[in-house]
Amino acid sequence: MFPSGLPYGVSYTVRSDARSAALRSARGALALFLLSSLSTCGGGSPAAPSGPAQVAGVWTGTLTVTSITGGECVGVVLQSAVGRSTKLTASVQQSGSSLTATVTDDGTGTSCSYSGSAGTTTISLNLQSCPVDAVLGLRCGNGALRDIQVVAGALTGTVSGSRITGTETSTWNTFVTRTAIGTGPMVFNGQFVLNR
Repeated sequence: MFPSGLPYGVSYTVRSDARSAALRSARGALALFLLSSLSTCGGGSPAAPSGPAQVAGVWTGTLTVTSITGGECVGVVLQSAVGRSTKLTASVQQSGSSLTATVTDDGTGTSCSYSGSAGTTTISLNLQSCPVDAVLGLRCGNGALRDIQVVAGALTGTVSGSRITGTETSTWNTFVTRTAIGTGPMVFNGQFVLNR
């Protein structure tokens, strides 16, 4: 650092009081540099969350159907549900990272049971049971009747404070009505948002 007005390469003598001020200035600059370097190296970063996300309680929100695939003629008929939303209430119990939940469709009153686990910022729940696990006598566009029965379901989400956003997938088997003749699986996909 050169005193103002002196070009590079010009020799000069520093008086003792000026030398002491220059040393103090250099020490201050060095301390500032070290502090800022430490904060950019993680010294000032918040610690990552430890343990599972705490999600026990009652959550409310919506589920929107994003796609329906398969299901033979029933899948075609149900395409009108894509883009529709339903209101949900999820009551979650937690013990450590283990979760159990009852998820209720507020429109129909149907409640299904799930179990799973919580990560530091995620949840994963698998369908255990539903009192209404089959729908009978759905009429296809060609007049044929089909029954559908749920065989699997899962909710996976990301927890951010008092909000969980994620996806829902359920797989259904389709049958010729009142028979065991299968017509293929059908998969429902959706996105949900829950708030506590």
